[in-house]
Amino acid sequence: MVKGEVYLGGFTSANLKKGLIKGYGVYITNKRIIGVKKRGWAIAGAIIGGGVGRAIAKKMTKDLSDKTIKELEQKKDFEAYKDKIEEIELKKPGFMRGGHLQITMKSGEKIKIKIDGKGEFNALNTMMNAFKPEALKVIK
Repeated sequence: MVKGEVYLGGFTSANLKKGLIKGYGVYITNKRIIGVKKRGWAIAGAIIGGGVGRAIAKKMTKDLSDKTIKELEQKKDFEAYKDKIEEIELKKPGFMRGGHLQITMKSGEKIKIKIDGKGEFNALNTMMNAFKPEALKVIK
C-alpha cells in the first residue's frame, strides 16, 4: 500500500473483459487504477454497477479503505500509477460494437479492457473523471 493512499471506488462485472477473461474488475484509489481478474470473490468496499458515482463522493473509514486496498493488492492483475499514465481512452459500446477502457502509460505500454455494457461505460466514465480527468479522452 502506498502512503496516503485512499480507496475511491470500483466494481467487477461480467460485461468487462481483459484478454480472454470475461468478468473483470476495475478499482481506483487516489494514486492508481487496479485491475482484478474475477475469481468468485468480492472486495469488502466494492461498489457494484450504477452505485459507483455516488460512492466516489462518499468517504470510507480509514480502516475499511486500508483493508479494501490490501485485498486489491492480493488479487491485482495490473496497477497503473496516476503519475505514470499518459492517456485514458474510454470508448462507449454501441449496438453492434463493444467499447473499451485503454490506459496508455508514459512508457508506451497499453492496457485494454473491453466493455460490453452501457452501465459499465457510465460507471467507468465517472470513475476516470474522478481519478485523472485531464488524461481522459471519451469516444462516443
